Amino acid sequence: SDTSLADVEGVALADVQRVGRVEAQLRPYQEAGVRWLIAMAENNRGAILADDMGLGKTLQTAALLSHVYATRQDNQLPSLIIMPSTLLFNWHAELQRFVPQLQKYTYVGKQALDNLFGLERLFNFCNVILTTYGYARQHISALQRFEFDYIIFDESQTIKNPKSKTYQALSTLRSRHKLSLTGTPIENNLRELWAQINLVSPNSLGSLPTYEHTFVHPIEVDGNEERLSKLKALAGQYILRRTKTEVLSELPKLTIQTILCDMSDEQRELYEREKSAVRNYILSFADDQQSKRFVALQALTKLRQLANHPRMCVDDYEGSSGKADAVLEHLTSIVDGKHKVLVFSSFVRDLELLASQLQERGIRYEYLTGQTHDRQSVVSRFSNDDDIKVLLMTIKVGGVGLNLTVADYVLIINPWWNPASEAQAYSRAHRMGQANNVSVYRFISKDSIEEKIDVMQRRKAILAKGILDVSVPTDDELNELLS
Repeated sequence: SDTSLADVEGVALADVQRVGRVEAQLRPYQEAGVRWLIAMAENNRGAILADDMGLGKTLQTAALLSHVYATRQDNQLPSLIIMPSTLLFNWHAELQRFVPQLQKYTYVGKQALDNLFGLERLFNFCNVILTTYGYARQHISALQRFEFDYIIFDESQTIKNPKSKTYQALSTLRSRHKLSLTGTPIENNLRELWAQINLVSPNSLGSLPTYEHTFVHPIEVDGNEERLSKLKALAGQYILRRTKTEVLSELPKLTIQTILCDMSDEQRELYEREKSAVRNYILSFADDQQSKRFVALQALTKLRQLANHPRMCVDDYEGSSGKADAVLEHLTSIVDGKHKVLVFSSFVRDLELLASQLQERGIRYEYLTGQTHDRQSVVSRFSNDDDIKVLLMTIKVGGVGLNLTVADYVLIINPWWNPASEAQAYSRAHRMGQANNVSVYRFISKDSIEEKIDVMQRRKAILAKGILDVSVPTDDELNELLS
């Protein structure tokens, strides 16, 4: 880990006798993480808990809050936890499980109060208030009137853009302490590292223009290793990150295999025809860079769809898909072997096509996308019904906030721009509580845009060294992908 628990510059670990009542046995690294968080607060520093997915960031946060409200009896303030809307049920359930003694309130939807007098009475009664990023922004004028003990941003990469209205609104909220939770500290570029640290510890890395001049351009453009090392050291004062391989020696083996799929003849013909048309069309925007980028991203999406199954974007396509056939073959074999499997795609239409094939074969499945309202019921049915072996999910929705250790196979049926998103996806199964080895299969169509995305993933992963993951292509990378 880049961050030492025992020797963080300017921060001495507190001699904490107790971390409050928690209905769980904290592992040594989790207790060390709680102590680090307490020490950061006692030294008036914002903190980013960036442990690998599946290492219990929610439990460590619950233990921190238990400590806060067990030891601070006077002048108590409520704490506010802000998260993506899909994680509300998970947070409420986990807090109820680990720290049932804390008073909780979900400030969203019909349960929310709009009048300030009611809010003041409610907030004085509660220890923990749960809300979403969208709702917090919508009700920012009300929330600005209160001071909180902790403001906790879960999956904080959700608000990675410092110019966004949500980021700017949430930056105005007042609290004694701020904490961000994320398994992927940086999803886009080094500017987002500034945004993450600035959110919990304003001005610690200077202004954004100064930061760009000092670090972003020297590192991203010139590859300056000295500046990269300096930035890691600075970031390490605010970020604690442990990986599963470091702290979970008992975790079952994880195997990742990439399967190259030949496109069918009719699929390849359609793909090559579209690729040629795209190149010629993009050239017509040579003098309009903004339009060129927009058109290029649209073209990339269509090429990715064709590489998966042309029926995703061509309604009258009657041919087959080499990848779809390979995915179905592997999926059928896994189900026949009595295993449970998670299937991730970037496209809802992709999952719909696969679902229809499963129905034809009498294979029961569950389905989870951004349109799913009751995620808890979906997860419960998949986890508890032995006859349901398949859970279909979009990588965006299914990649966070879920514990699915009943599955020991994961299929990723199209690559995403950054490896961190894929790692989040298979970490739904490869985490604490998993008793079996986990096998991950990544499906890539040969001689397609997907192969270039895969190469880009590996190159960026090597460059990043745990700090920089690129999730959307730059202009130069767009040109490379379409070359």
